[in-house]
Amino acid sequence: MIRIVNIIKKKDFEDARSGKSDKVPMIMPEGHIELHPKDMIMTDKKNCVTCKGELFHTDLRCSCLRSEMQSGEPLRCISIKDAKAKKMTYCADCSRVQYLIDHGRADEV
Repeated sequence: MIRIVNIIKKKDFEDARSGKSDKVPMIMPEGHIELHPKDMIMTDKKNCVTCKGELFHTDLRCSCLRSEMQSGEPLRCISIKDAKAKKMTYCADCSRVQYLIDHGRADEV
């Protein structure tokens, strides 16, 4: 199956990378770059993002992730299974958000 991916304009990519946009660039497992909303929460329980460090995240609003992103390292989308295989730890803040969503308390997020 062929997956069609929107082509990102260079200006859109640069705006997202510099923080001038409401999107953030993310390197996908297949190697291409996609722009995703800065306030996205990954609730599929299959994928996560990593940046710099030993944590994996599911909430792009996470203050820990935002701090890691200051290093200039790109966000990478990987499977949670791969993150655990690399001995990465689930971010406590992201875990709390996921718990609230799972238990019908999304209004507290």
